[in-house]
Parts: sequence; C-alpha cells; structure tokens
Amino acid sequence: MHKIKIGLVGFGKHSIKVWLPILALNKHFILTAISSEKVDHASINAEVKKLLPETHPPVSLFSEHDSLLKDSSIECVLIATSNIKHGPQVILALNNGKHVLCEKPLCFTEKHTNSIKKILESKKLTLETGFMYRYHPQWIFIKNYFNKIKNENWKILGQFQYNISSKSNYRNKFDLGGGALLDAGCYFLDICDFLNINQPQNHRLSNKNSSDGVDINTSIDLIFPEGQQASFYSSINQVRFQSFSIFGENSYIQVESPFIVPKNKKALIAERNETGKIKQHFFDFTDCYQSELNNFYSLICSDGQIGTKNNGLNNANWLSDLRRTN
Repeated sequence: MHKIKIGLVGFGKHSIKVWLPILALNKHFILTAISSEKVDHASINAEVKKLLPETHPPVSLFSEHDSLLKDSSIECVLIATSNIKHGPQVILALNNGKHVLCEKPLCFTEKHTNSIKKILESKKLTLETGFMYRYHPQWIFIKNYFNKIKNENWKILGQFQYNISSKSNYRNKFDLGGGALLDAGCYFLDICDFLNINQPQNHRLSNKNSSDGVDINTSIDLIFPEGQQASFYSSINQVRFQSFSIFGENSYIQVESPFIVPKNKKALIAERNETGKIKQHFFDFTDCYQSELNNFYSLICSDGQIGTKNNGLNNANWLSDLRRTN
C-alpha cells in the first residue's frame, strides 16, 4: 500500500499530544517533515524518537513553515499553527500542489476565503478543516434527530468553555487570532453547517473583551428565516464545560459531551420523546482525530468521491460576516 507523504506544520502542545502519536500509528500516511519556528530541532527529534519506530525513515525538520509548504517532496500537509496563520498557509500549500488538512478555523477573512475558493476551482486538490467532533457516532444520531424536527419551531442551545490561563498562549493574543469566537464559537457555526442549516436572517454577537482586546466570552444569537433560533456561548476564561441541546415542539435531546468525550466514558445523549418519556443513548469512545485523518486519506485517493467533505469555507464565511458586522 502506498503511504502518502505528509508534513506537520506547527509543533505546539496539540501537535505533540494529539497529532504526532496519531501520525506515528496511521497506516495511510508517513510523516516526512515537521516545521516549527519556535521549538528547536533537538527537542523535536526527542519527541519523534519516543513514538516513531526505529525503521521509520528520517523526518526532515524545517525552521520555517513556508519552506515545508513549498517542498515538492511532500504530498500533503497538516496545518496546526496559530489561527492567524491558517489562511495564508493553506493558500501557500494549495498553490504548491498539496492536499491540506487544516485545524479549525480555516480562516476568518473574506480575502483569504475568496483566494482559497479560486484555487480550489482551478486545482484538483483536497482541502479539509479539522472539526473532529463530526466523526463521533453520536453526531449521526444528532443529525437524524434534527432531520425529523427541522420543519418545526426548533431552538438550539450550546455552550463550550475552558480556561486558558497562560497569557503566552496564542488563544489569549489578539494579533495571533485568539479569542473565544475563533477558538470555540466556530464549533457552533460548523454545527449549523453540519446540520445543513442555511445562514441566518439576523444575528447578534456580544463579547466580553480582556484588557488586551481578546474576546474571552462570546455569545452568538442566530435567527433563521422561519423564526427558528440558535444561541451559543463560548469562553476561554471560565471553568471547563460543554453542552448542546436541540428542542423541538414535542421533544428534545441533550448532549452531555458534544465536542470532547473523555476516553474513559461513553458519550451520552438524553432524549425526551413525544410521549414525555426520557431515554438515554450511549455511544462507545471513538478516536475522532484518527477517523478524521482516515477520512482525509479517502478523499485524497478518491478525488473527493469517497468520504465526508468539510472544507471549512462555509464556516469561514460565517466568521468573516460576524467579525465584520460587529
């Protein structure tokens, strides 16, 4: 089986804890290169040696992300840098003929969104944005439930918050694309896309900003053409918590862990049906990141005919609109 040569762009905590172990085990990709503009090569090599087998070919190390993105020997890239860098790096990778899996959000400016669209129209390349929650089986159940009540007067509520206390973390830096909207709120906009909900007729965005100008708390209220509503709250400055609910006219579902399900727990959805009875639905643990990577491989090998597509452009458009009009 031909393994696709993949480069890892960015070597922060998320890359070390999540992506490096997955790439070490994945049967479809071979880690060929890593770029980091902050971590020294000796530290990267130390982490690589912990996980990769001795028979693994040497991994090239780059001190500049752009050098990796331009390297013709690399077939695809996984972009895991700070939010502000995603758009330009995706554009550079696509222009150099590479398939791209980019951590969320893809981008959040109209300029970058339009540039990416134009490139994809002219090049036969795969672009995926990393909303890993989509690959958990509980979301199949959620989508099926929503399809049953989508013509009703439904309402969606969601909350996703965690405390990023380190001021050096890019999520706490405005100039690096930090903030609750881009880091957590983007999930809720992607859910609307996942459920095939059109863009709202009206919206309201309200923030609480830090002294550095970063939105540490963000509330999003969406009103759709038929009167249905969605309200989402996200924070990077409060105790860790997540929830998601959909209310129909005669039933509802409540999702305990919509985005991150602990490894030692089953996912739980409580459903109240039309008769008033509440039923609990449990779902086994799924490695969503591994599933996401395997889906990326299927899309590459089938020219987009096999697999779930989510290039993140709808999400980018929503983010751009929200940021521009508020």
